[in-house]
Amino acid sequence: MRLTYEEVTKGLETKSDQIRALAKAGYLRTEIASLLKIRYQHVRKVLVDAGIIEGLQKEVRLEREPVVIEVDEEEGTPTAVPPTSWEVLLRAGFHFLGEWQPEDEGFVLDATAPVDKGVYSFVVDDVVMYVGLTQRGLRGRLNAYRRDMKGSELTRASKL
Repeated sequence: MRLTYEEVTKGLETKSDQIRALAKAGYLRTEIASLLKIRYQHVRKVLVDAGIIEGLQKEVRLEREPVVIEVDEEEGTPTAVPPTSWEVLLRAGFHFLGEWQPEDEGFVLDATAPVDKGVYSFVVDDVVMYVGLTQRGLRGRLNAYRRDMKGSELTRASKL
């Protein structure tokens, strides 16, 4: 049976001391962050700096074997991989959203992107060029790309 929060932290003045004591008493990092009303990253840093690293590393279990890209020893670059068609993405559940169109000195998406987070891709000439993930929202991410494209040399519209 572990001690209560109050019992563990009694008399400890600094957050760092409280973090270390709670961890030694068996509290999880997420619990410590919640109890002390601080960010998880702060708890983690204090514990790592103190050498308390138990529970930090998790075993990684893959659902499939990793994809291996062979490197040409002489060239030092990956060997050619056949291009992937956008149809693969549609079969995987992606939805066509729109195309980037030239406008003034930049580009504009000819559709309204959703505000939700999600996975997106850029397709040029029917070939998948990029797949990305946004945690903050698709509309904001695409607007950031649009701002970055102003004045770029990108001349072809990209499918999304």
